[in-house]
Amino acid sequence: MEMFLYKTFYWKEYYACYPWYLRVCKRISASFKLMFGGYVEMQGDILIMEEEHIDSFIEALQEGKGKIVEWKEKNNGNNV
Repeated sequence: MEMFLYKTFYWKEYYACYPWYLRVCKRISASFKLMFGGYVEMQGDILIMEEEHIDSFIEALQEGKGKIVEWKEKNNGNNV
């Protein structure tokens, strides 16, 4: 089973700690990496603080579990 958590990064958010001229250089560098390499790697954190965040996370996990159960029933338990 795989679980992916996604977060959208924006350039101004990701490079906000750099002076403007370094942000421009980093954007150009990232553009070349994306154009010639196909992707740009970034890292970030997901913070769960409030009860509703935890409830939403539990709900998403239960929904994912239901989809896995449906898929297994449909495929008679065969892992493909």
